[in-house]
Amino acid sequence: MHLLRRSLIKGALALPFAPPISNQISAAERTGRYGDNFMCCATRGRVPYIVSAPTEAANSQADTRKRFRIGGSAQAAIKLGYSGFAVVSDGPMRGRESLPGNHQHLLVSVEIPTAPTPVVVCTFRGDLEGVLKDGDAIYFTDQLLPQQFGLKEFAANLDFMVRETRRIEIGDRFTRYGQLFSHKGEGTVFGSSDFEPQYNGSGPLSVGWGQSMRFCCFGPSLIVGRAAGATGMSILAIGDSILNGSNDAAFGGSSDGSDEQGGWFTRGSFNVNGSAVPHTLMAFNATTISQMLHGGNGSDPMMRRREFFRYFTHFVENFGTNDFGDQGRSSQEVLNDKKALWKAIRETDTRDRHITSVTIIPRVSSSDEFKTVKGQQPNPGYEDRGQSRWKLNLAVLELQKSGIGPDSVFDLDAVLRDETHPDRFAVSDGAALSNDGTHPSVSGSKVAAEAFNKYLSQLR
Repeated sequence: MHLLRRSLIKGALALPFAPPISNQISAAERTGRYGDNFMCCATRGRVPYIVSAPTEAANSQADTRKRFRIGGSAQAAIKLGYSGFAVVSDGPMRGRESLPGNHQHLLVSVEIPTAPTPVVVCTFRGDLEGVLKDGDAIYFTDQLLPQQFGLKEFAANLDFMVRETRRIEIGDRFTRYGQLFSHKGEGTVFGSSDFEPQYNGSGPLSVGWGQSMRFCCFGPSLIVGRAAGATGMSILAIGDSILNGSNDAAFGGSSDGSDEQGGWFTRGSFNVNGSAVPHTLMAFNATTISQMLHGGNGSDPMMRRREFFRYFTHFVENFGTNDFGDQGRSSQEVLNDKKALWKAIRETDTRDRHITSVTIIPRVSSSDEFKTVKGQQPNPGYEDRGQSRWKLNLAVLELQKSGIGPDSVFDLDAVLRDETHPDRFAVSDGAALSNDGTHPSVSGSKVAAEAFNKYLSQLR
């Protein structure tokens, strides 16, 4: 590890735009020891969902550039948070917290192209290099202040890039995403540790001989800030592939929502009353609420995910369809787990938090490639007034009305289902709002996003 550390620091000494922030602000300012309340303040956070295969020399270094946006509240300081675990979507650890078994080394900067000082390097407890330890829930940088960029504040709706160089020993593993759809100058470049780190540059990443350019595979799980004024809404989105945006034009969390891609949650939260809604996606394909609450990971299966709760004002929960389809669980079993999750969120601390539960949408097969309502056939348990979807949705709605369930319900089922045949997807322009019988299609995501955007605008 000593050689790795020396190699990272060697590549970090020539900083063309700004010295390390430890040279610019005091230790108290750097660590934020004022009792200030840091909350999620930027879009596109994402908990990793892949523990990579053991690396070879050719891919032991990864340089990433990824775009984020400050929400509707200006920030007086920000910090970036990284995770040394992943929630995988396949294999025996599906839906559970998986560890790489090794540490990862980080060099990070924030790039604001429009700022007088466009790039400022982050530190970790005053050190230039951070060590993301095996199993870290959230490993934060020191705080960044706007004056380091020549700004008065990190303005509402400010776009910025996070640049990082991540290295591990040959044979070790990264925690990362898949190759998320990249846009607007984003990407990840893999190569050996012989290449110069790109974390302290500006503009798109360069690709040298022997390196390979991929879509975005890394980035912070969470960006928190100390609001310059009132704290705005922020959302932790917890669920499965339906919340994750599978089957839309771009995978959930890939697009920022500005180009009508990335799933109904990402689309719908991009511009609410003129501002983006800060969020982190904790949604993973093929997973269940049972795995989150009862997976084989010691006494607290969501020990690391629970650490995120304190940084959000709002929660959107969308679990259940895989519990029915893959595990054959009853609506009462799923409801009990939803209650347990809501309770865990509310017990985070004394702060009030708003919990939204999302209703379960139809699950069907089709005899005509999802062209008509008539050609759809609901899966067992998904029939109108059936024992799975209908019964669970009714119970959640009744609990919310009684004041002992979620604070509100986003009725995604009502948005996507057919009015005459409520156990099937509605059809628009000759195509159902799902093209696989489980997830909203591109057109379904658009319809759902419009409804979700309206729902969020009424919460603010």
